[in-house]
Order: sequence, then structure tokens, then C-alpha cells
Amino acid sequence: MFWPWLSHVRFGKRTWGSLLVLGLLYSCSDKAKSRTHFEGAWKIDSTFTFYNGFEQKQKKDIGEWPMYVYGKRIVKEIKSGTYRSYFYEVQEDTLVMTPTQGGAPSFLTILHLERNTMVLKKMKDPLFKGQGQNRFEIRYFSRTQSPKDSLIPFGDPRKGGR
Repeated sequence: MFWPWLSHVRFGKRTWGSLLVLGLLYSCSDKAKSRTHFEGAWKIDSTFTFYNGFEQKQKKDIGEWPMYVYGKRIVKEIKSGTYRSYFYEVQEDTLVMTPTQGGAPSFLTILHLERNTMVLKKMKDPLFKGQGQNRFEIRYFSRTQSPKDSLIPFGDPRKGGR
């Protein structure tokens, strides 16, 4: 037996039921997110931009939104026939994306993540000098078909390989 000491412990129906409910709640919780939830292609369905009380909602693709294709460690941001690549990792409720060519990482708060839908929030720098400014963008994603592998190799571009 895996836990020998467990063979001497007796659990009642309530205890097993409580353990089952706790296990299900944990498996459905945001803390159980992993990198595998991201793998695949995602398209932006709509955006919500907020800046000091002013809001803008955009629901239709105007051709400027990129597609994101997540691999095991690298995500490709594909737009207008070109792409940028980032290393990514999940830290609790934050998605950290660091450019593979070097540069400062981006931090996006994971507001929602399920098999086919995702919502990310990115804090943005203020446009004007001064205190108390609040600027962010929320992006709503859905899964989509990945482009052909020949269009987006999943290698590190710095190493020139796949």
C-alpha cells in the first residue's frame, strides 16, 4: 500500500465526501493552472481599455490583433505575416512573457482561464505625468486553429533552429 499508516485509519462517508469535494474544488481553482492550459493557438475576440475613468470596448477584429501560439516554453505573437517570440511562464495568477531577443518582461494578470477561453489584463504606463493614474487593457481570447508549422517554427530564433 502507498501509505502504510493509512490502512489503520478509518474514514466515514462524510470524511470521504469532504475529501472528494475539497479535491474537486482544488482541481477547479485558479491555483491549479499550469502551462499546458496555454498550449495551442489563441485569437483575441475583443478588448476593453480603461484610462482614468474613460472606457473603450472593441468587439470586432480590425485586422490589427495578433494571434498567439503557445508552445511548451515559447509563445509566438503572429501579426501581418511576421512574428515575435517570447519565453513565458505562469507564476500563480500572472503570465510572464520575456522577449527571446532580450528585453523587459511583460506581466499579465490571468483573470480567467478555461479550455477554450482566456481573459488577460495588462497594466499600462500612464500617458501623462502625475499621480493617481490608472490605465490597463483587458483582452478576451478564444482558441483557434494553429497556423502551419512551416509558418512559425518553435525554435529559439537566437539559435537559428527549430
